[in-house]
Amino acid sequence: MFAIFSQMTLFGDWLLYSSFRASLLVLLILAARWIFWNHMSPLWRHALWMLLIVQMLLPWTPGSMLSMDNLWTLTKKVPASSMQVSDIKPLPTVMQFETPILADAPISFPSNIDWRLATLLTIWSLVALGIASRILYMNHRTTALLKRRRLITDTTLLELLEDCKEKMNVHLPIGLVSAPGVETPMVVGFIRPLLALPERVLTEFSMDEIRHIMLHELSHVKRCDIAMNWLTAILQTLHWFNPFVWIAFKLMRSDREQACDMMAVKREGYQENIRYGQTIIKLLTGFKQPRFLPEIAGIMEDKEQMKTRIALIGQLGKNLRHSSILATAILVTLAATSLTSAQTADKKKETDPQATAKKGEDANDKQANKLETASNNPMIKKLNSIIIDHVNFEDASIQDVVALLNKKSTELDPEKKGANIILKLDPKETLSLTMEMEDVPLFSIIKYITKSAGLRYQISDNAVLISKKESKQPVPTSEQGKIKEYSYKAGKIPAYMA
Repeated sequence: MFAIFSQMTLFGDWLLYSSFRASLLVLLILAARWIFWNHMSPLWRHALWMLLIVQMLLPWTPGSMLSMDNLWTLTKKVPASSMQVSDIKPLPTVMQFETPILADAPISFPSNIDWRLATLLTIWSLVALGIASRILYMNHRTTALLKRRRLITDTTLLELLEDCKEKMNVHLPIGLVSAPGVETPMVVGFIRPLLALPERVLTEFSMDEIRHIMLHELSHVKRCDIAMNWLTAILQTLHWFNPFVWIAFKLMRSDREQACDMMAVKREGYQENIRYGQTIIKLLTGFKQPRFLPEIAGIMEDKEQMKTRIALIGQLGKNLRHSSILATAILVTLAATSLTSAQTADKKKETDPQATAKKGEDANDKQANKLETASNNPMIKKLNSIIIDHVNFEDASIQDVVALLNKKSTELDPEKKGANIILKLDPKETLSLTMEMEDVPLFSIIKYITKSAGLRYQISDNAVLISKKESKQPVPTSEQGKIKEYSYKAGKIPAYMA
């Protein structure tokens, strides 16, 4: 059960982090839309929302100095006061091992489950399941009703549909249906789509007006908007607790309808923009807006912003101040800041070849590399997430260093469990350390002190064991019998820690 809960905790951390970054990107997109509204066409405004979807889907992003993540630190840090040896308490005897431990034997220690976090995850799961169930049920009921209807066989309407498909360059077979329950023109499905028309449209609208409606709905098919509806519905279900996501997807659908208007008028001819707008107004006065369902895309989805939409239709074909160069620059800038992760100046691309070769020759380093690549190990993720802003030891014993790291890891761990670092060393054996580090992950500190003292470390899902390693070469010592002193600050990390 603990393993399952650990995976759920990691998923919860990713979800909150992804939702937080999505909220920031939504604010940036809203700012860009407001500032450059008169310089961006609906197609470009809708493209900005695609960045949000890509960001929410990416499990990994490359590092960049331009990333928005560089503006904050996601993990908790030590308070401004630095770590000092004076804070160290005597090392508990429970940290000592008298019995031998096999080198490759797994380490397993019991851990307590944070039931408050488990309760929050359960609540999130139940709400998400409820939203998903309702969406699936409503979609099934609506599509089943339409697909049981007999297809329209009127030759004039079918020829008009084929003409519109040719104008929109759509080659999928599309059925044409009409049913009393259809409240507004809509396209249903994306694998075998249907174009549903209310009976009132067939009796009260002219053939030119029906052609305008067909061109708009075929624009949805051309743009694969139904598939995008399902993708946004899944993301909205996962992030149901984030109001920014709900606002973003509502505005995205509004921009999508304006983009479809633009495509339809462009294919029909800009001289038809006034008559096309009159068709939209006629629909507005006689039909109501349907509820949002992923399986459908209708012409009346953004009724609240119809005034803006009609004004845009009236401007189509005129010399608008839309700048593709400006829109591309905005899109690239937002992509560089939102689709990348933090990268500080301390990160180097690669170490020199000699250092890499030397590192590969050390068996303990090979084991460390395997541990670092085990991304499913919760302890490694915890060690990398705990950032200590200042470490300052002067002639401190390895026992005191381990005790202080345990104390600080517990303070910085959101679960207040700490890293559970266990030292297996003869109490009579004394090793002293002098070092200074700034803004270093706990994992790097453990690698540094074990490398410097000639020790090794083993990592399980819930503990870190530091013990003596067999080595033919003695540990470098000074005249006082202490290990050779090391000292560095951020930006000067040795090659084996890069």
